[in-house]
Amino acid sequence: MKKTLLIFVMLIFSVSIFGQNWELDSVFPPDSSLAIYGVMGITVAPDGKVWVQKYTTLRDSIMVNGVLTAVSGILIYNPDGTEDTTKSPLLILGGSTVTDTLGGHIDLATGDWFVDYQTGLNRAHDGHILAAVRYAGVYKIDYTNGHGIAKALTGFEKGGSKVGVDEEGNVYCFPIHPGYPIYKYNSDLEESSKSIAVDETPGFCWEGEVHPDGNTIYHNTFTEYQVTSYTRPNIFAAYTEVDSLAEGLTAESSTWDPKHGHLWLSAGPADGPPDDPWQPHTFYGFDVETGAVVDSITFEGFIPEDPFKHRGMAFTMSGDTVYVTHNDGFGPNIQRWIRINDPVSVDEDNSVIADNYMLEQNYPNPFNPSTKINFSIPESGLVTVKVYNMIGEEVALLTEREYSAGNHTVVFDGAGMASGTYIYEMKVNGIRLSGKMMLLK
Repeated sequence: MKKTLLIFVMLIFSVSIFGQNWELDSVFPPDSSLAIYGVMGITVAPDGKVWVQKYTTLRDSIMVNGVLTAVSGILIYNPDGTEDTTKSPLLILGGSTVTDTLGGHIDLATGDWFVDYQTGLNRAHDGHILAAVRYAGVYKIDYTNGHGIAKALTGFEKGGSKVGVDEEGNVYCFPIHPGYPIYKYNSDLEESSKSIAVDETPGFCWEGEVHPDGNTIYHNTFTEYQVTSYTRPNIFAAYTEVDSLAEGLTAESSTWDPKHGHLWLSAGPADGPPDDPWQPHTFYGFDVETGAVVDSITFEGFIPEDPFKHRGMAFTMSGDTVYVTHNDGFGPNIQRWIRINDPVSVDEDNSVIADNYMLEQNYPNPFNPSTKINFSIPESGLVTVKVYNMIGEEVALLTEREYSAGNHTVVFDGAGMASGTYIYEMKVNGIRLSGKMMLLK
């Protein structure tokens, strides 16, 4: 697959080098009396209804051994934020295929009730809902009626977390605790299809994802301050290549943007705040081919020091609306954001051209410690060329003066910079162009 350069690279709440791509629409649900706290999982069904898990028990109860008992389950909201009372709260799966209580089970030997916990939601390839329950496994639920379709008994001794789904419908089940495998099931969660995708995971994980092509698995190893990726060359091979993404980011939630194919990750705090330069309480969109941050949303209403965790994020089918959550504390736990701009990309192997304005690929690239950046403009104007790191912080101003029409060159000296990828951006006469370069020491 081709890698891409991004003209509009990313949005940082505190340092914005490009236009705002998202605006806060509302807290969700708007009626605070319906608000849920301690959100653990969230997804949006094809009909636009929002499914929400709370890790611990809901305000509703069921009878267990003749005693009114609080259990965990799923709340379902209409797009306007009202509760879909025809299915919600979903505590017991009906239907004839899989009938079960989501919030726990009775030990058949002793008759004792054991509480279970909701640990993640995702949308299956056919639009139905995949609900992870810590010890019971994974349920596939018909989004139209709340009936159980299938169940996978993953068997994680210390519990499983949110699942990932590839474009073929295969389901990838992640353990919460380190030292356990990642399991793969077919779309029907058949036990006969169960296989080990990754033998052993390195740290704690509340959510994971898989690339749509099924060839890379992303394990949100938040206790190791990174996302661990496992890649295979094709569908017939094993996941032998191990790498990392977003080092220093304490990601507890992740999801795919269905419109642009970007992987979104949350920045803690989890067990602690993310490392610099990541911003707490911010969700970042990554181009996984380049590792570049291309977008971001910062959860509004909290200061960086607040210890809230973010364990859920979900896009609508169109990708133009997203729900972001936090897991702890007070106040509404869900915010709905609306897309108002799209990031724009150009091919990495070509120079960037717009209306006869040209910004060439730097040369040499990769470089150490200096590189040249050529540009041409069809008419005179005030030219600004700046360099940014991959989270949007300006690290160098290369030029800011009047230039005549024609070809010009600026030099970037990275002698005092750390190795890594940098974005260079030119602005002139209302035109904004950018490219990506790599400093290797």
